[in-house]
Amino acid sequence: LFYKKDSPNYHYSGIRTPWVADPWAHAAALWPQTIAAVDMMHKDIVPLWTPYEAAGQPLLANLGSGMYNPIRMVYFYFFHSLKASDIFIILRIIAMGFGMFLFLKVSGLVKESALLGGTTYAFAGFFISNITIWFNDIFTTLPYLLFVSEKYFEQRKWLFVGLGGLIFSILIFGSHPEITVICGIYFIIYFIFKIFTDKQWRIYWLKDFGKLFLLCLLGSLIATPLVVDLFTFIQVGYPYHWSPVVAVS
Repeated sequence: LFYKKDSPNYHYSGIRTPWVADPWAHAAALWPQTIAAVDMMHKDIVPLWTPYEAAGQPLLANLGSGMYNPIRMVYFYFFHSLKASDIFIILRIIAMGFGMFLFLKVSGLVKESALLGGTTYAFAGFFISNITIWFNDIFTTLPYLLFVSEKYFEQRKWLFVGLGGLIFSILIFGSHPEITVICGIYFIIYFIFKIFTDKQWRIYWLKDFGKLFLLCLLGSLIATPLVVDLFTFIQVGYPYHWSPVVAVS
């Protein structure tokens, strides 16, 4: 459905989920990595290595494992069955739609239009065709960052600086450099667009530059465990899933 006949993925004969764009990743890599990490954490072992792929490979050093994402790892620490994985995917779809609904509502759309926009975002073709892949966690986070930004320039409260920093850190913790960069670029473009089109933003963004800088600094500090690995993978120019994880580790 998604691959040409000369593609390695087309001929992959192992366990897979054929209804998604990357049919083998969830069953052959992402889920075993998650289970291996959770089992080790239950035994008070730092999950540095997984023996369940080929002759073994780095786990914490492999951004594809999503080990740095606190929301996902806390969830699977307590619920680590296959059914829990399905429920997590459903909850993520709901969270994506709700986040976009909040953002569109605070942007001035009526409730019905915001609901339609949230539903469209949550069930976008790209997300559904990659429904089992962890980088959707980052796309789930983005609408909440936009929502908090709108609320800050509306009310200018420190509460939204703190929330923005926390959400910004989760955006980094998503453990997928390409998608983190894409969402970051989108947010910067949106920020510039609002400065030119919204009087409230144009007046206060320079006056509150210190708070906005603090927001980014707070998020970066919270995400410190991932920052080194994130910039290492970006620097070598590899996407996370084809990166030389053994060499990097």
